[in-house]
Amino acid sequence: MRLSSIALIFVVLGFGASAQCAQPSGEIDAKPGRNRNDVEANKQPASSPETADRKTQADQERFQGVWHVITLSSKHDYRCLFSGKRMYSFAGEKNTLTATFNLDATKNPKQVDFTFQDEQNRTVALRGIYQFQGGMLRFFLATAKLSRPTEFKKGKLEEGESNGMFLRGKQEIPTGAYTAMNDDQERALHLGPKGRVVVKKKNHVVVEGTFLSTKTELILFDVPEESLAGKKNPKIGRYDWKFDGTKLSLTKIDDEDTGRAMAITANAWEWDVKSSATGNGKQNLMPLATYSASSAWDSLQYLVARAFDGLSATRWNSRPSDAQGAWLAARWDQPVTFDEVIVRQAFDRITSLKLQTWQAGTSDWIDLIVLDENKLQALKKGRLGRGPNDGSVNPVFVIPLPTPVKTTGLRLWISSVVEMERGTVSIFEFEANAPLSDKVKE
Repeated sequence: MRLSSIALIFVVLGFGASAQCAQPSGEIDAKPGRNRNDVEANKQPASSPETADRKTQADQERFQGVWHVITLSSKHDYRCLFSGKRMYSFAGEKNTLTATFNLDATKNPKQVDFTFQDEQNRTVALRGIYQFQGGMLRFFLATAKLSRPTEFKKGKLEEGESNGMFLRGKQEIPTGAYTAMNDDQERALHLGPKGRVVVKKKNHVVVEGTFLSTKTELILFDVPEESLAGKKNPKIGRYDWKFDGTKLSLTKIDDEDTGRAMAITANAWEWDVKSSATGNGKQNLMPLATYSASSAWDSLQYLVARAFDGLSATRWNSRPSDAQGAWLAARWDQPVTFDEVIVRQAFDRITSLKLQTWQAGTSDWIDLIVLDENKLQALKKGRLGRGPNDGSVNPVFVIPLPTPVKTTGLRLWISSVVEMERGTVSIFEFEANAPLSDKVKE
C-alpha cells in the first residue's frame, strides 16, 4: 500500500505513520510523575513566568543528544540527534531531515512543535505532545490541519497522526578529550557525549559545532548547539574514524567546510585522560553526565553545556535575577563514585552554596555538604583571570569529600550571592572528580 504524502513526512522524521509504536516490556513506568525525571520536574513550582521558563529549559537540556527511534512500521535504523533547538534525523548514515523544535513544558501534557522544509521547499509544521518515561521519550504528533493532541491516543490513528518512541542512545565514537601537536602548536579536540564538538588551537576555538557518530563514520555540522537564524542548510562533513585505544585517526570522506577539514584531519589525536583533571591525578566525570540548570543566559556563549564541557575558557551564565537559588545539576545513567568537587567560578559572586545528591529511593535531592560564607572563603584556590568590568578575581572552590560518594546525580545549589541589581551567577566548570583508576568507562 502506498503511503500518503503526510505519512511520508512522518517516515522521514523517523516516526511510524499512523501506527502504534513498540514499547519494550519492563522499560516504561507509565504513571505520571513516578520516574525520577518526572518527579524532579514536578517538584518545581509553576506559579511564575521565571519558573515556567526553567521547566522548559530543563526539558530542552534533557532532549539533547542521540536517540534511537522505535516504531513498528519503520524498517530503517532511524536515529535522531537533538542539538540546541535543532533535530537531525538519520536513516543509517544518511541525513534525512533537519528540523527545528520548540517546547512548552508548562502545559499538561507537555507540548512540542517541529518545523522543517519538505522536498518542494515548503514549510511543514507538526504539533504534538511529549513525555519522558524513564530512559525513553514519547511523542504524539499531528499535522497543522488537525488539532494539537491532548492525550496519547490508543488504537487506530487518523491520517496525519503518529505515535513515536525514542530510546536514549549514545555516540559510537569514544567521547572525551584528545590532544595533538601540529607545526609545533598544541591542539585540543573535545567530543562531548551529547554531540558537541570543539577544536582549539593555542587555546583559541577554531571549530565548534555538532556531531553524530556511527560505528565507522563521524558526521559533523557547522551549526552549534542553538539554531541559527536563517541557517536552513548547515554545512556537513563526513569522516572515517578509527580508535586503537589511545589514538584517534580521522580521514575525510567529504566536507563542505575546508577550514574545518584541515583542523580535524591535520593531527594524530591522542586520548588525553587528564585533560579534564584537576592536576592531581583525578578524572572529571561530568562529560559523561546529562545536565540541566535553573536557567541560562540567552546567548550561544553561555549555554548550560559550557559548565560541563571540560573547557576552562567557556562558561555558563544564569539569566538576570536568577542568582540566589540558581542551580546546576548533573545526572548519570549508572552510579558513579567521586571524592572531590570543584566549582570554577567566574567573578566573585557566590557567598554560600550546597552540594546535593540525587536519592532514587526518595526521588529527591538531599544535602551532601553545606558551605556558609566562612567555610567557602577557606576553600578558595587561585584564579582563572579577572572579570572584564569590575576587576574581581575568579575563585576556584576545591571541595574534598570526607568519604567517596556513589550516586547518579549531583547538584550545585547557590544559597546566597553578593548584592547586585538583577544579579546573575556564572560558572566556568562544575566538576566531580574521581581517581583515574576508578574513572567511568563508556
